[in-house]
Amino acid sequence: PDWSDACPTGVPRIDELWECGVYPGDLAIIAADTNVGKSMCLCYLAASAYKANKRVLYFTFELTPTQVAERILTALFQDKKQNLDPDTVADRLMDFRRQHHITTGSLVIDNGEGIRTVAELKNRLMEENIDLVLLDSADDLNPRRNYSKMHEAFKEIYTDIRLDICQGLGIPCWTSVQMNRDAIEKARTSLKHIADAIAKAQRAHLVLGMSQTVDEREHYLGPFVKLVVLKDTQHGSRGKWERYRTMFGRGADGWPGFEYWPGTGELD
Repeated sequence: PDWSDACPTGVPRIDELWECGVYPGDLAIIAADTNVGKSMCLCYLAASAYKANKRVLYFTFELTPTQVAERILTALFQDKKQNLDPDTVADRLMDFRRQHHITTGSLVIDNGEGIRTVAELKNRLMEENIDLVLLDSADDLNPRRNYSKMHEAFKEIYTDIRLDICQGLGIPCWTSVQMNRDAIEKARTSLKHIADAIAKAQRAHLVLGMSQTVDEREHYLGPFVKLVVLKDTQHGSRGKWERYRTMFGRGADGWPGFEYWPGTGELD
């Protein structure tokens, strides 16, 4: 594939590092703790790919299709949710398509009804002609058989997504993952929780981490979030972090988006 096949993230410095974004065959993961903004980031990725004239299919297993649509539209228009007038939003979207020369790009939001395994997901995707699939979240899919340990189930699910969806169908895939859900709920971290995270990350080609301290979340200029390239098998790049001010951390006045804030460095 060449650069025209890439689905951009919309974050310029990351797209530069990844040669325009994710490519056919890539399994990419957004990893973060609770309430950092994984779903918001997925909506921003969907909007960015759509603006690049890509055909996008978004599966939401957690939020409603209406919630996802509102977030994607506010990302496209860079406007507040309360300014989305149901009577004019369709015309507004058509004007947006003309202004940005979107001719073949499309975006479908699916609530994932009837899709509980990777095999069912593959059958659904074989019926579509798309450039990018987003899963929110692959953690909600079931393995082909029962496992006594959770990380073994995740290992199977993410292996099947990589081999059957990304590489088998040639469709790049983004998914959000809760890397330490059990640890948060039980207020402790153990080797079991680490193993669950590793099982997912090992199968991915690209892992984009999101992290946020209390000070960054409550900063008067923020909220801020750090975007970290945790894994990049295509280029072998070392981990890089950059601090961004999030547009979506401002309640009703925000929308999915990132504004670069000076501060970058290497991770040992």
